[in-house]
Amino acid sequence: MHLLSSSLKEGIQHGSPLLPIVVYHPTLDIHCTQLTAHWHEEMEISLVQKGEGLYSIDAVKYHVKQGDILIIPPRSLHSGNSIFGHDSQNTTILFNTSILATSSKDICNNQYILPLQECQLPITNHILADTEEATEIAEIIKKISDSMTKQDKAFSLRIKSLLFELLYKIILVSPKEKITLAANISIEKIKLALEYIQANYMKKIYIKDLALLTSYSESYFSKIFKQATQCSCIDYINQYRIIMAQNQLLETTKPITEIALDVGFENISYFCKEFLKMNHMTARQYRILYKN
Repeated sequence: MHLLSSSLKEGIQHGSPLLPIVVYHPTLDIHCTQLTAHWHEEMEISLVQKGEGLYSIDAVKYHVKQGDILIIPPRSLHSGNSIFGHDSQNTTILFNTSILATSSKDICNNQYILPLQECQLPITNHILADTEEATEIAEIIKKISDSMTKQDKAFSLRIKSLLFELLYKIILVSPKEKITLAANISIEKIKLALEYIQANYMKKIYIKDLALLTSYSESYFSKIFKQATQCSCIDYINQYRIIMAQNQLLETTKPITEIALDVGFENISYFCKEFLKMNHMTARQYRILYKN
């Protein structure tokens, strides 16, 4: 089971250019214990269908439970972790806000859609279950999911109208003004370090070089990195390398030893230990189970 796609800043097309929206059902359990920190241009809204999970959005932590709504605005750095014994499953809508934009400068575009795209619209990240707001939003999510599955005549009109209603409900329970956290500055700098890891994972990576990118000392960089990603920098590098190894295990016939070296592990025993820790199975077992 993949932890995450290989891109920290996802560049893949979600949905189609004409209808940029997807509905999927991610899980956090023993096979997929964490969602590695990443970000994307799309807005993401999840209904926790069962279980519990720990999430971080721009360095703010949220413990979500069944019935909760999790809202991730465009370009927000986010990650997730499972809670042992409380496997979780979400229904998640991921959509590009361009689907709601218009070419004309109407009031909705100016006051809500453009600020949302520019990360300036105040948006709450967590709505608790058993509230009227959560119930209403959950119902809209269900309608969108059903419409995407059935794809009846003119369903795209239905999808667009439901997305407007969804955003309306979220704005009603969001703060009137955007709260600017000092951490936001750090988040953008941490993204630079994550992109460096993505581009250089196959090489030796030094913490001092990552710190240099952010203009922070090594100690302060390590502190804010863990705050933003919920893991140490070394652990994160290992996670990303394992993700790349997973891809090679499924897409190539290379020997496991060669794959380990390709993704930046200099010690094969260490690779085996980290792979087992993250996947609860060996690389060989992973290849047999998931290939084809």
